Amino acid sequence: MYRILSGYVMMSSPMFKMIKSKNPDLDLPSAFGKKWTELEEQQLLNELEINMDCHALAENHNRTPGGIRSHIYDMAYRMHSNKIPKEEIMEKMRLTPAHLEDIIKRRSMKDEHKQNKEKTEPIVKVKPVLEDPLQTEFNILKTEVGQMRTELTEIKTEIKTFRKEFVSLKKSIQQMMIMMKTIYEFETDQ
Repeated sequence: MYRILSGYVMMSSPMFKMIKSKNPDLDLPSAFGKKWTELEEQQLLNELEINMDCHALAENHNRTPGGIRSHIYDMAYRMHSNKIPKEEIMEKMRLTPAHLEDIIKRRSMKDEHKQNKEKTEPIVKVKPVLEDPLQTEFNILKTEVGQMRTELTEIKTEIKTFRKEFVSLKKSIQQMMIMMKTIYEFETDQ
């Protein structure tokens, strides 16, 4: 977990207050639940560009790793909504094609559901029900495990290809050795 340094804790975040009231002994990062600024998003993009890992990003932004991943997914979906090519999104946000497709699918369904709900239901102010942070973290980790499985499958395929190429190269070297031996024997017999 994170230690909150006295003097840096911003108690203004509603999410922070709600979580803290239910879990008073829980240490949360100071920016937990706060809205991201454009400057923070740009910093996040710069840090992703140099391949910073999620825990380092969380430390830099005073947020949880789950909060970082969630915001990366939000940014990726916004980029997709703004017609930015998928290849560029994957490169900037460090996502695999399968992961990006999953994000787009899930966020699109969420948007459609939201639009349909707004069309059919009268507007009533309801207190939002916050998702359990552990369940959210679990879902994010589950998605990452799926992404890692996909990457592992790709790596296995590459290893098989390298193995075939290595066997082929080994055979070629053996044939060259036989030819060199034959040439050497021919020249010594002369």
